[in-house]
Amino acid sequence: MKKDGINVSRLSKMTGISYMTLNDLYKGITPLTKTSSDNLYRISRSIHIPMEELLSDYILEEEVGFSIPSALINIIKEILSYDDDPYGFKIDAIDNLENFSKNYCLEGILTWEQREAIIKHFC
Repeated sequence: MKKDGINVSRLSKMTGISYMTLNDLYKGITPLTKTSSDNLYRISRSIHIPMEELLSDYILEEEVGFSIPSALINIIKEILSYDDDPYGFKIDAIDNLENFSKNYCLEGILTWEQREAIIKHFC
């Protein structure tokens, strides 16, 4: 939503879903898994993200218990995709996760404890 400059009010108009429902989803008051499949479909269609991807990002965040910046989610997905990696790409992705997450801590986006939890859980 941020990338496309869409706020909750605009998404409400685009999807026909009430502002309160979307605001609760956006703030994490209502878990994404507790909304209807119709709402998920309308949201994913409006922001041009497949429903599976919308849920997969949420599931990764649920595993650690806090929001993860989207750049880190992309790196985590890359790490998870390397089950059999004879070329060392997974090691490079882990290095990227460690470096990027360190920068997020220095910028105050993540705490050091959150960084440690991400690295412990996904590496």
